Amino acid sequence: EEERLVLARLSVIAGPFPLESAGAVAADQDIAVPNVVAALANLVSKSLVATETGGPVTLYRLLETTRVYTLKKLQDRNEADAVARRYALHLRDVLERAEAELLHRPATDWIRHHAYRLDDVRSVLEQEFASAANATVAISLTVAAVPLWMQLSLVVECQRWVEKALTCETLATSRDEMRLLAALGTTLLYTRGPVPEIRTVLTRALAIARRLNDAQYRLRILWSLAVYQVYAGQCQAALQSLKAYRLVAKTSGDQLDQFGAERLVATAMHYFGQQPEARRRLERALSRFAVPMQKSHIARFQFEQRSTARGTLAKILWLQGFPEKAAAMARSAEDDALAADHPLSLCAAHGFTAFPLAVQAGDIDRAERAVTALQEQLGKHALSLWRVLARCMDGILQDMRGEAAGLLVLRESIQQLRDAHFRLRYPYFLGALSKALARADKLENALDTLEEALDWSQSSGEQWFTPELLRLKGELLWQRGGSRSAAAVTACFKRSIALAQEQGALSWELRSATSLARLLFDTRNAQEAHRLLAPVYGRFTEGHQSVDLVAARTLLERSAVRPDRSVAR
Repeated sequence: EEERLVLARLSVIAGPFPLESAGAVAADQDIAVPNVVAALANLVSKSLVATETGGPVTLYRLLETTRVYTLKKLQDRNEADAVARRYALHLRDVLERAEAELLHRPATDWIRHHAYRLDDVRSVLEQEFASAANATVAISLTVAAVPLWMQLSLVVECQRWVEKALTCETLATSRDEMRLLAALGTTLLYTRGPVPEIRTVLTRALAIARRLNDAQYRLRILWSLAVYQVYAGQCQAALQSLKAYRLVAKTSGDQLDQFGAERLVATAMHYFGQQPEARRRLERALSRFAVPMQKSHIARFQFEQRSTARGTLAKILWLQGFPEKAAAMARSAEDDALAADHPLSLCAAHGFTAFPLAVQAGDIDRAERAVTALQEQLGKHALSLWRVLARCMDGILQDMRGEAAGLLVLRESIQQLRDAHFRLRYPYFLGALSKALARADKLENALDTLEEALDWSQSSGEQWFTPELLRLKGELLWQRGGSRSAAAVTACFKRSIALAQEQGALSWELRSATSLARLLFDTRNAQEAHRLLAPVYGRFTEGHQSVDLVAARTLLERSAVRPDRSVAR
């Protein structure tokens, strides 16, 4: 009889479970935990309960036919609701303890210890939310499950349950509401993009955190608000949020918080075009960030922090004229994301680092590998915003191959980014669209697109790509007007060179100097072309086989009165 009762009580668990859960569910005043353990061993020997021994702990599972049969027996005893409630509370407690483990357990190890509970979380939430009387338990379990969903990058599922919890008439506590709102703000960012609703949600959460004097959630929410503002192209507003973040972090944060703030400040500076200062901050932060790999911080910061820091640093290194160092840093960023086994971090490493660097290098094969790797991640995870970004990148890739379809893909995906209020790297995507339009002989549309990009860069402060936009504008004006536009074209190239010098962006300076030198060469000013381009080329210490440097070297060789062997190396 005791074995039958234990078996019936275990039927409320839909998935695999450890010994601890068996005791929590089946034991009560009538059956002690040691008796449950003995009964479970007998049930295994009778093949009524199966075991799984390949993971970090031994797990048990009822065969589905057995579970359905014994659950009916439990219902006949009028115990089903009480035992199910007991399991729901146990599952909540387990996940609350699991969140604390994130501070000292490797992310991959943490996932292996807790991911198997996902099916039961879903099953229990469906059952608990079905009854208004059980809403309090359902809400608290939803709150406790947020780290599990986020570690697995199940942001759509997380958003769905969080929204369901927030629609309940009475939330258990203000703290639960704060945590749910914080999770909703984060998940909306990756499912719908930086829509204005996020600011409203996060502002409400921040007000509760301040009222509760909860410093840790103030940090989380201020961080999410800054990320939202960066994605929306509001980098100045993001810096203000980060100032507030840093004030709280000084008294209540830890090394992770300080590293995260420094990384995001440096990222904003990179987009402002302040490359030397952004690089200095990132290198200093990375040298000081000595937190070991097992300290998982993804649930707090949404990305693996070293990976994203190195990804931004890789782009800065390329801009400053170090293509080889940039490529090595990009590989390190990808390695960090792979080690963390975190899909969002991998998406960023492939899409925001590897892909643009490959495009700048003119390396179609490498760009294809980055897009393929990104799409593989998106095939496993429903990250709507990243799907649009991946489609935009695919349009750029198609255009690089000379495929006419790339223009349509770019137009549609950029419009989707507009609809989602996503403006991060917006000038970059518009620049790619202008190239595709020019290749389709739509020069006026291409120039209009560049003007839109330049206007946005001016109004938002996202100036890192402006030198290249000015160069592209000069190229298109020359293509449209020929020698009649020489003055306007020259002005664009010179403005580009001056801004690139101001930003410390040697790679942009080389491109614009090459374009201007080519214009001078074509208008029979070969000596002036050589005098302009040679010093810029000479400042490069690596990457001499890259597309831009090869083009510059070829032009120098053509324009030299006497070939300079030291230049044409």
